Parts: sequence; structure tokens; C-alpha cells
Amino acid sequence: MRLFTFFLALFISTNSFSQSENCGEWKLKTDEGNYKVYQRTCKSSAIKEYKVLDKFPGDFRKLPVLFNDIETNKKTSESCVESRYVKKIDANTHTEYVRFKTPIGIRERDIVSKVTIVATDSTFFLTSKAIDEATEPEKKGVVRLKNAHTSFLFKKISNGMIEMEYIAFADPNGFDPPFLVNSLAKKEARKMTDKLKILLQP
Repeated sequence: MRLFTFFLALFISTNSFSQSENCGEWKLKTDEGNYKVYQRTCKSSAIKEYKVLDKFPGDFRKLPVLFNDIETNKKTSESCVESRYVKKIDANTHTEYVRFKTPIGIRERDIVSKVTIVATDSTFFLTSKAIDEATEPEKKGVVRLKNAHTSFLFKKISNGMIEMEYIAFADPNGFDPPFLVNSLAKKEARKMTDKLKILLQP
């Protein structure tokens, strides 16, 4: 189901959020050399939190351009059908609205997120967290995601390689049973990572 692509393709927070503070230990679920996927249980939801570690060749200079483009949401998520800026807060922070298509018979999902980017010559860090936004009321027939966060941390390392850490959690606010969400989320992590590798090719 395409819906689960966005569970690991939205741009939302990291360990600093209270959601993560109430989570257990990371457990390794996939180990394919540079590509590793971890999962852990959090007290506030039956949905698992995921962490992806990977190392791949890429042009580090493309990161600011890629992640400052609102259309990147569509490039990394097959289910994203609408993506736009809501408000600029400062040079490093903005809010954005994203809407996702779903299988027939299931209501679409959307989210308003606060996104912060901190970049140096050798690191690029993006966090995003679901927020309430008065200027973006909930739409009829669309379910608003209210408990979601994601983070990307990229590090420039030797020999033209990039090291990535990606952490994501998204409660779909209903929809399929948790075990199905958790199962499909791990599969979608690979799709998102593969798309990023293509977009960051030297």
C-alpha cells in the first residue's frame, strides 16, 4: 500500500522529542552491510519507531538544495500528492503542509509540520515534527496526522561518501492494525533510501 511510503518519507524529528524519551532500546531488524534498520517500541503508541543507518557515495553539496525544495516530498514519497510551504519562521525554520493519497476506500492523510535545518560544511541535520496550525484547519474527508516526527542527519566522510541516520515515527491516527503499519514501514524505508541515493548521486 502506497500510504506507508510517507511514514518513512515525511520530514519530522529526532531523539530530542518526548516521544523518543519514552521508548525502549533499538533492536536491529535488517543488516545488509552499510544498510541497517532498527526498530523500537514506544509507550505512547503501538506503532514502532524506526532508525535507518546507511553509507553511500553522493554529492554532499546537493543536500541543501534538495531539502530546501518543497517538491522533494513528492520525489521521495510515491503517495505525496500535495506539498507546500505554510510559513517561514526564520532562516532555518519553516512550517509545511503535506497531503497523501491512500488506497481506495481509506481516507487520505495530511500533516502540518515544523521543519528545522541546521547545516555545516560537513553535516546536514533536518528535524520535523507534527504541529497544530490555525491557518490550516482539518479538511473534510482527510485525517490529520498529529503524532509524527522524523529526522535526517547526514555526515560528509572520506572518499566522496555520505553517512546517513534517519529516524521516523508516524501514528496514522486510525487506519490499518499496528502490526501491518510496522511491517510495511520497514519495507518503505528501503524505497525512501534508494530514492535519496539517486537524488544525491555525484
